[in-house]
Amino acid sequence: MARSSRRGGRAPTFTEQARRRQIIECTIDLISTQGCPATSLSVVAEAAGLSKAAILYHFCSKDNLTKATFAYVLEQFRAYVTERVLAASDPRAAVVAYVRAMVGYQQANRRHVRVITEITRPGRGGGRAGDVHPERHRAPHPTTLARAQRRANSGARSRSRRHPLSPAGVPSIIPAGPPPTTQHVVRSMSPPSLTA
Repeated sequence: MARSSRRGGRAPTFTEQARRRQIIECTIDLISTQGCPATSLSVVAEAAGLSKAAILYHFCSKDNLTKATFAYVLEQFRAYVTERVLAASDPRAAVVAYVRAMVGYQQANRRHVRVITEITRPGRGGGRAGDVHPERHRAPHPTTLARAQRRANSGARSRSRRHPLSPAGVPSIIPAGPPPTTQHVVRSMSPPSLTA
């Protein structure tokens, strides 16, 4: 959130950073309750107790506000998951920590999950199609980690010793973007006849 201000390329002041965060928090509340299309700059301004001009001073457009809100939510999500994965003692504990952190974050931050869902839903986001690039933030298929572990171990077998996957590498293999929906996970693990 510490981007340079629009005014002269200088770093934003503490007050500007606090105001931006206030606006983003109001936007999170509104998107999570009303949806992205109903969250206009005027509605955000009213909820924040500011003028629309003040919102535009900090974000220039609804697209920029939506992108900043999305980036803030994803950064919070990534930081929460990464902290727990890095604290794991071994690769297996890292995978368990990853899954628990993903589920725990979603339970504790339902507003953030709703924002991610609203902004990345095709045709429902606040920006034009393609602006947010949700494909860069999708959770991987459940077999991604297993494939990575097999690749890491196949090279190590040739040296006749097992090379475990480093817990520090788990966030780079499994991005801490929004997780798949429950239906997505069930579909990927169930026979086709059960998901019809």
